[in-house]
Amino acid sequence: MKQQKQRKLTDFISNLDDTPQKSEDIEEVSVTEETDEANKNYAEQFFETFESKQKKPTIEDTHTRTTFLVENDLRKRLDKLAKGKRGFKTSFVNTALRILLDEAEGKQKK
Repeated sequence: MKQQKQRKLTDFISNLDDTPQKSEDIEEVSVTEETDEANKNYAEQFFETFESKQKKPTIEDTHTRTTFLVENDLRKRLDKLAKGKRGFKTSFVNTALRILLDEAEGKQKK
């Protein structure tokens, strides 16, 4: 059985050497190689995108929900400013708190 397979393989290889190559055959190979390379690029892009999404921390990982009272007029002004802007209030409040806390902590050190 092994000898038959070896003979078939040997015959196949020898026939490859004897057959003249056509330009059409060569073009098909190059198209296949280009397609394989394009598929690799798509696969690489997919995995890079997938990994970046997996590594990105969620808002719940980096923030904590808290509740406090805000004066009505301040809430209305903030709502008007933030209308239609997703995440604006969170960013605004965090920035304002950071600035005021840095200033307050700086005065305490002096």
